[in-house]
Amino acid sequence: TIDADVSTTTVSNVLTRLAAQTGWEIYLQPGTTNLASAKFKDLPESKALTFLLGGMNFSLVVQSNNITRLSVYHTEAQKATVRVLPKSLEKGPIPAERVALLKEGADAQKIADKVGALLVGNGTNAARLKFPTEEKALASETLLENSDGVATIDRNYYVDPPPQPQQTSASSSSTFDLQIKPVNSADQIIIGLIDSKVQDLPSQMKSFLLPSIDMAEGGNAGGDTPSHGTLMAETLLKGLAIADESTSSKVRIQPVDVYGASQTTTTYDVGQGILYAIQKGANIINLSLGGTDDSAYLRSVIEQASAKGVLFFAAAGNEPTTAPTYPAAYPSVIAVTAVNRDGSIASYANRGSFIDIAAPGSSIGVYQNRNWFVSGTSASSAYATGFAAGTADAGKSNEQVRSLILQALALKSSK
Repeated sequence: TIDADVSTTTVSNVLTRLAAQTGWEIYLQPGTTNLASAKFKDLPESKALTFLLGGMNFSLVVQSNNITRLSVYHTEAQKATVRVLPKSLEKGPIPAERVALLKEGADAQKIADKVGALLVGNGTNAARLKFPTEEKALASETLLENSDGVATIDRNYYVDPPPQPQQTSASSSSTFDLQIKPVNSADQIIIGLIDSKVQDLPSQMKSFLLPSIDMAEGGNAGGDTPSHGTLMAETLLKGLAIADESTSSKVRIQPVDVYGASQTTTTYDVGQGILYAIQKGANIINLSLGGTDDSAYLRSVIEQASAKGVLFFAAAGNEPTTAPTYPAAYPSVIAVTAVNRDGSIASYANRGSFIDIAAPGSSIGVYQNRNWFVSGTSASSAYATGFAAGTADAGKSNEQVRSLILQALALKSSK
């Protein structure tokens, strides 16, 4: 059943909240401007939707993968083609959680037991702790911070869901002619792709993938729809092919799944994903993700890796404001926004003083012999990262690559 208290907002806003709360796949007819106002308690789904959708029609279907699809339309269900993406219901820190940055040799389980927390993440030099309540977490902060083995503590934050791909009938996606260059693992240029699960890629691209690191459970390696990570991997390789001056490349992609079956991830998981990728040899990291919260832990991970020469690229965000998106806004990260063909900033893309470069904001990939379209600054970041890797493959150091990328992809229009 559904409870609601909605006071004159758009149907689109209602559906955004509904997507976050239910996990449904929701599609809306383009151009919808209907408003909704409703207040009720404990209504069955069908009756609740009748009140919530401002007089629009809808269909609610449980698909073969057991995921419910809601289509909202005026006259025909097939006209509901725009995916409504969930936003994290809560901004700010995750309640009742803390991240403890650990000193060398610290016993994370002993620390968790001492402060009465559940150890839900025991990673590289950091532990994710969950307390029974936020009140208990606050009361335990001093004890935690002063515990042997704890360097400092931080909050944990949600990272917003990535844009979802849309199926398209377009057939103009560029061909991929680059061949893999067999080299020793020590000579590979490795991109850490911190994203959702990377599924099956077209045959010629598949050989560029290293075995996946799965930070979260339940990532779907199959299914009828490509994951965001799958299309970002293809976009990385397209950027690589554009920049690479030869017919073969020693670049590889190290996929790191930080989402699993969830629609969101956290700054702790992203930080751990970066560290695992670096341990596997990644020296260029793509972060086609972001959120509005500044995590001291994630900033620290990135700054320390950057000081050792690792290059970071991140999506600037898809809220057309000048407000910073993290991790893109960290000084060590190259923040990438999206531009149109004429070089102007895309209507949906963030702009502001933290932006460093710009790249195309859309990409068409192939999954199960069908074309899929994804747009947003996540695609821009992937293009730029692939381009940087191709530049490194031409014999440039990461320091030279950074300088060249900042010049070649500089944002020409006003911030």
